[in-house]
Amino acid sequence: MSADRPDPAAYTSRGEMWEDLELKRRGSIPGFERTSSGAVLYAPVYRNGNSIGFLWASLDGKAADFMAHASAGIEDRNATGHWVQRMINDHKLGLTSTAALKKWIGNVSEEGAGEILPGTIPAKADSLSLLREINSSL
Repeated sequence: MSADRPDPAAYTSRGEMWEDLELKRRGSIPGFERTSSGAVLYAPVYRNGNSIGFLWASLDGKAADFMAHASAGIEDRNATGHWVQRMINDHKLGLTSTAALKKWIGNVSEEGAGEILPGTIPAKADSLSLLREINSSL
């Protein structure tokens, strides 16, 4: 900066700007765990006739999430929010993750969320990491 226009950063250190900022964690959103160390059931979610990802649930009934395909477009990835909210609501209702997964098979989709087709039988993966490998190949 020139002598007649001093650098504003010289007058305010980053520490002074941030020293009174107190970020407090409010806790996580109540719902299913988002990871599992055991086997999982999964079902493909379709939107406009194309598979956009998997809804999965741990066999112990404690974890569930939506996993968008790596190849899914932005609009298809936006379905994640719908599925996460559905799983939060199902957890509040007292359902296990596997019961929640089965509840959504053939259930009518809301705009943008996609659906698990009627008659779908969830597949089993021995681990969540194996499902991630399967998903990365799509």
